[in-house]
Parts: sequence; structure tokens; C-alpha cells
Amino acid sequence: MPDPTFQIDGILGTSGLYGFYRPDDPAVHGWLLEAREEGEQINRADPAYSSIDQWMAYVEGEQQVDPTPGDVPTAILNFTKRVCRAHISALTDLKPIFEWKTENPAFRPQSKLINDLIHIWYANVSADMAIGDVDRFAIVAGSGDCVVDFDKYFCGGDTRLSARAPRDTLPLRPSRTSSLQDWEGVTIREGHSPNKLKALFSDRAGLIVADSGRFPASFTRFAKRSLTQTRVSTLSGLGRNDPNRKTSAVTVTPEVTLYRTFLKDRSLNLSDKSLPMGKPGTNWFYVVPPGEPLYPRGRMLLWVEGGVLYDGPNPYWHGLFPLGRLRLDPWPWSFLGLPLIHDMKGMQDSINRVVSYLLQILSQHVNRGQIWDTNMPPNMKKMFDARMPNWKVTKPNAFSDGMKLAEVPNVPPWAMPFLEMLFRKFNELTGVAGLEAFLQLRQAPGAETVQKFMEALTPEIRLEGRQVEFFLRDIAGMVKTNIFQFQTSSKRFAILGSASRTVESLDYDPETLVPALASDDPNYVPELDASLPRHERARFFTNQFSFFVTANSMLALHAQERKMLYLQLARMGYMDIWTLGEMLEIPNMGAPPAVPLPDPANPMIQVPRVPETIPERLAAQQLMGIGAVVSPAGRKSSGQQPPHAEQKGDGRAVVSESP
Repeated sequence: MPDPTFQIDGILGTSGLYGFYRPDDPAVHGWLLEAREEGEQINRADPAYSSIDQWMAYVEGEQQVDPTPGDVPTAILNFTKRVCRAHISALTDLKPIFEWKTENPAFRPQSKLINDLIHIWYANVSADMAIGDVDRFAIVAGSGDCVVDFDKYFCGGDTRLSARAPRDTLPLRPSRTSSLQDWEGVTIREGHSPNKLKALFSDRAGLIVADSGRFPASFTRFAKRSLTQTRVSTLSGLGRNDPNRKTSAVTVTPEVTLYRTFLKDRSLNLSDKSLPMGKPGTNWFYVVPPGEPLYPRGRMLLWVEGGVLYDGPNPYWHGLFPLGRLRLDPWPWSFLGLPLIHDMKGMQDSINRVVSYLLQILSQHVNRGQIWDTNMPPNMKKMFDARMPNWKVTKPNAFSDGMKLAEVPNVPPWAMPFLEMLFRKFNELTGVAGLEAFLQLRQAPGAETVQKFMEALTPEIRLEGRQVEFFLRDIAGMVKTNIFQFQTSSKRFAILGSASRTVESLDYDPETLVPALASDDPNYVPELDASLPRHERARFFTNQFSFFVTANSMLALHAQERKMLYLQLARMGYMDIWTLGEMLEIPNMGAPPAVPLPDPANPMIQVPRVPETIPERLAAQQLMGIGAVVSPAGRKSSGQQPPHAEQKGDGRAVVSESP
């Protein structure tokens, strides 16, 4: 049994302490099993939960049509998949305009390095593609979750984003706020290879066995479904052998379900001695004095169905659950959010029915019914095919028709306008009409029309872009802290070159970006004293940087407007060529040379250094004799309109500022 001196005083009622509980103690594992069941019940209570498999099948084309005889043609126009891909394309064509700012001038070198490192990380790890997978889950399931983990084997040691199904996120006492960071805890369910887990937890390998099937396996896996477009009737799915009966997600490789539970454990060290927490030798190891919280950054437990594999503090300095949730259409009364596909189903079914009805009428015209005289030979009926050209039938006598083609209904004159109306309303309902209207333009709107265009034509996409921006705030905070915690000086130098060396001379802990200052340092603050542990300094230092994201900057449409604005500022002489090259994504622009500039520590004197701000870069540009040159050819720009990209009739792309 655990030492009674070290009892838990947290509100969650868990028992046992890291380093003081027996791994085989059933109390901890039993509590985790109860928390898992509680999270399952919360998820299942949401109306969207039971329909997720059905909506996934709809995206794949397994949609409803009326039951018909086997020879009657039916068709499925998968507008649902097309609309989902359009939304994903708009939300993943990201040009985020964000930065980390600090009000303390002494920390601005770190602020610049953080911004450079995050932008490079965003491109190197293809973060937009991972966000695209999160969008796919959010569109179909109402929510898409993104796990933010540092992986030392990924890109030489970097932060990885992994999209997860919301059914694999089991909440523990969730709040009614928009952020899951306000929950009391969360369990992340994921499937892993048994050999991988046994290698990581060799001392607990006996617990890592195949799942018994009592609990649901991870839903973030490949689904076993048929992609054939089958006919669905009202009785479909009731029979055991029905081909339309959906099966659960399966995997072709053996997996063991691993649970990662993160808790806000408010336990205190009630003993009279300091307690070591975490794994010694790691940067998340710390010592808790008597009376202090045992888990200031939270608690993490790794466990499987057979027992607990690890119990200790949250290894991440940010102290957050390493998880972000994207809800593209959130409503206060919905836990998972409403899937965008929810409103498409009825219109999609109507389109499929109308198209199938039209095909049936056309099929009847091509394959006309036949009315035969009873005196006609049976073999003639079998050999006759009305679809063959120049067909002939012998009449038995003058009083009989022998054979005649049956009358078939004609397509009503209102059928095609009605079908076009369904197409149009489907696009309007799903917010695709605005995207199509923009693609039909021959120019990108100028600055004064972009906002009006987005408000008038794409309110759904604009709202979804804002939800993505909100979702990125938690993700960006985790990535920022992971850079402080895991980014070594050698890795920074490999990414940024000599620019990363500017920070190493500022403190006595150059291996990380977290300063360690001496008392005689001019920028000294007690919270960054070199005698303090690194994780304590990091807790204060990371809070000095605030995340700012420009509204609606997630859409590439806004990026086009911003590029035109920078181009106009460059023509006016208020923008340097290096900043303009960065904004226009022009390669090989290089970096500005070192020029005499005021010393940040003592502005009264000048020292040679690389310019950082736009005014400083303009001064370097002037010393190099570089300036904006206006071409003598053609009509000069009047500047009566903001610059905008325009395509001429011959296909040339130009930038115009004249009406």
C-alpha cells in the first residue's frame, strides 16, 4: 500500500504518488478505468456521436437512393465530397500572419528567433497538411483533435502534429468553455504496436497484451468499408449478412490500445522532506519542497487495459494537455459541435433521387417496353431487341399489330430547372457559391473590396477561418514552449545560422532560449536568476510572449491583399527590399549587411550590426544605393486604386493601380 503520509489532497480523488505507489496497486488503475468510462459516456451523449460512421460513409459515396429493380439505373452525384474538399482546400491554403510579441525590449532577440523558428517549423513539418486532416475530422464528426508531441525521431527532433478522431479524446469533468484546456483532465486513446510498447516499457512488458475487446479500440485508424455504391433501403442494416451493414474500424496489423491520461492534480507534498518528481536527467525533472504542489504542470499516466505503465508529472513545460480541438461549427449546447455534413444530407439525398428518376425515364425511352400479340412466335420475342437499328416485325394478320412499343412518360418540362435549383441551393447552403464566384474573377480584389467580398460571398468560410485561428492559439503556445524546452543551440544554428548566436551571449544558459541572468546584468529580473531551475525560469519567460494573429489571415485571399499592400509601401519608399522579398516569397534575397546602427544596450553609440526593423533596413538599403526604380515604359500608375493582381486577355499577369 502507498505510504499514508503521502495522501492525495486533489479534487479528483486519485490515490498513489509517483515513486511511492506500487505499480500493481489496483486503486490507480481502477480509477483510470472509471474515468475512461465517464469520458465515453460524455462523448456518446452528443447527438453527433452515433452518426459519425454514417457521415464518413456519405463522404465516401455510400449514399441513399430509393430501392429499384436490378436493371434500373441509379446514380450518385457525390456533391458532399466535393463540398468537403472545397472547404478543406480553403482552410488549408493557409497564409497565417502571426507573431510572438513581448513588451520587454531585452527579450526582443528571443522574440525574433521564436518567430523565425516557428515559421520555418510550419513549413518543414507541413503543418498545414496536418491541419487539413484535423479539418476533415471536424467537417465529418463535428470536431477534429490535434495532438502536439515532441518527437526526437521526427525531423531531427521536432514537434509533430497528429490529427485524431474526437471519439479518441475522452474528457474528464469537462467545462462548458470553448477550450479543452479548462477541463479537469483528458485521456488520449491511441493504437500502438505491441513490440514498440514492450521496448519502451520493458519492465512492464507483462501488462502489454492484446486487447480483450471489452473496451472500444482507437477510432483513428483505417476503416473497413466497401466503396461500392450500394442501394440502401429502409430495412438495410437489419440483417446479419446485409452487405450494407457497417462494420467498425479495424486494422490489418496487431495493435494495443494505449491511454495517455493528463490530470490537473492539485496534490501537495504533505511530508517534511523534498520529493524528486520526474525522470532524473531530463529537463522535466524537479524537486518539490514540503508544502508545495506535487504536479505544478499537471500529472500524466500511461496505461493499457492490463495496468499502469507510467505515472509522473506532465513532461511538457507548458503544463497544458498536449491537445487542441477544432470545431468549425460550434454551438453552446453541443459538445462535439455540428458537422458541416449534417446539413448536406437531405439535399444530397434529393439530388440523388431526382437524378435517378431522370435516368429511369431515359432508360425507359432507350429500352422501350414491348406489347406482343399472342399469336406471335415465342422465339421471335426472345430474339427481338428494339435497341437494334432497322428492326422489323412481321404482322400475323391484317387485324393485329404483331408488336408495338409501349408508351413511356416524358421528362416534365420543369424537371431540369428543378434539378438546377437543387444544385444551386446545395452550393448556397454549403458556402461553396462564394468560392466559385471568386474563382471566376479574372483579378484578385484590391484592399478596399476584399473585406466586402469575404463578408458578402463567403461568410461560412470566413467564420471557419476564425475558428481555425482560435484553434491555432493553443497549438502555437505549445509549439513555442517546446522550442524553449527542446530546441538545442546546435539545432538552432543548423536552422538559422549565425543569427542564432546573438542570444547565446546574453545569459549563462545558452543551450536553451530561456535566459539565466546574473544579478549584475542590466536586464536582470529575479524570476530569471541563474540559480533557479530551468523549468522555473521557463515558466516565467514563456509568459512574456503573447501570440497575435491577424484576423482572417488564414485564407490565402487575405495574403494576396497583404502582398499588394507591401508592394505599394515599397513603391512609396516605406518598405525595404528584404522585407518585401520575404512577404512575396522571393528566393535568394539574402540578408541585409551589417551597418553602423544604434546599440540596443546604449542608443547613444553606434555599432556595426545586422539591421532588424524596417527603418534600419531602409538605412542599410540607402547606404547600398538601392532604391525603387520606375520603368520609363508605358503609362505611369495613377495610384488611384490600391494595387491588385489582374490578368489580361492574352494571359499576362500584371499589377495595376489605375482604374
